[in-house]
Amino acid sequence: MRCFDPDFALWGLGTPEVEAALRRFLLGQGKIELVAHDNTHLERYCPRFLRLLKDFSHAIECRVTNRSLRQLTDSFCIADEVHIVRRFHCAHLRGEAAFDSPDATSVSAERFAGIWTETEAGLHAGISGL
Repeated sequence: MRCFDPDFALWGLGTPEVEAALRRFLLGQGKIELVAHDNTHLERYCPRFLRLLKDFSHAIECRVTNRSLRQLTDSFCIADEVHIVRRFHCAHLRGEAAFDSPDATSVSAERFAGIWTETEAGLHAGISGL
């Protein structure tokens, strides 16, 4: 799973339901790559996600964009290279989703790869967030 959002504030990563779903995903050998402009929200308000990061540090990587990408305001998540959920602007819930559609994910997957190359290390398992 590869996800980009400026701060992940609307993603619910601190909720028990999301923690349980992500834990099941990670126990099934899933991997998560997150890119944000700023990880402050995750550090302050998502202790459950930070616990997942600690428990699955081998399978979760959180990175932050460099200054040149801070103008990006969309949000998307790609799963298994064939499913995508995308919001056109991070402050709005309007967006689109495509399932079992490699064609619908290919442009965003390439874009994520480009964004990933312009990032630096973000959250680590040792950050308590409390």
